[in-house]
Amino acid sequence: MKAFKFILLLFITSASLVFGQEKRYFFKYEYLPNSKYLIKYKIDMDGGYKFVGNKEVLDKIGMDGVKMTINSDIESTFSTQKKQGENVPFILEYTKYFYEAEINGEKVNRKIPLQGVKLIGDIVNGKKMEVKNVEGNIDEDTKKILIESIKQFSAIDTHFPKEGLKIGDSFDMVIPYKQSIPNVGDIEMKMNVKYKLLKVEKEEAYFDILIDFVMGDKNVKNMDLSASGDGKGFLLFDMKNNYFTSQNIDMTINLKLKTELLTLENTSKAKSVVTQQKIK
Repeated sequence: MKAFKFILLLFITSASLVFGQEKRYFFKYEYLPNSKYLIKYKIDMDGGYKFVGNKEVLDKIGMDGVKMTINSDIESTFSTQKKQGENVPFILEYTKYFYEAEINGEKVNRKIPLQGVKLIGDIVNGKKMEVKNVEGNIDEDTKKILIESIKQFSAIDTHFPKEGLKIGDSFDMVIPYKQSIPNVGDIEMKMNVKYKLLKVEKEEAYFDILIDFVMGDKNVKNMDLSASGDGKGFLLFDMKNNYFTSQNIDMTINLKLKTELLTLENTSKAKSVVTQQKIK
């Protein structure tokens, strides 16, 4: 009996040593001072609006819907300077901007002179980006869009669990998403994002991503608005230099705008690819 208890104790001890010491990985997301990064952002969207209403209203509009595709390709450099207190000054300069849209089969050229535009600001506490100034020949609406996009971009992957992650572990984040519709108002959504650590190889971590869009606050004029969506993808993280090198996401977003005379139903499918490369 004593021998059995001794063997059982050895088994429990061995199991505790094997399973209790499963490796944990610790992540920190930051842009290093005195460094330079090349950032590429590409998005392809396919969708459109379906108009629902009485025949008289649709006859006046002359169509029952709009089909549209959008392709954009943006490149920028992100340069950081010497740390000042808890903040790191940065300059983001757009070096390439390509935009192509097609509405009901007709190409639409929308030229936005982003090339050479600079966003100047600080990285606060290694995470949050705050834009202080925008240099370049662009209008105020475009400036607001750029500043908002930087806020959303800096929200990516900034809150890894302090206790670390084992292979197979997941954690959740909430990322705000805001879209302004001209002459209508602002739509705010929240992206509930679940990251799952699948593997780590050669100081590179591979995460699976699941996204659920939830309607937030809305400030629209004389409209009943509802929205939902989901997405999935993956993220590659450079553990040596503390930043993500690639994020690929496929998304579907559904919007419904209802007025007294007409209902607009929108379903859009989009694929976005963001890559980063430390070049200094």
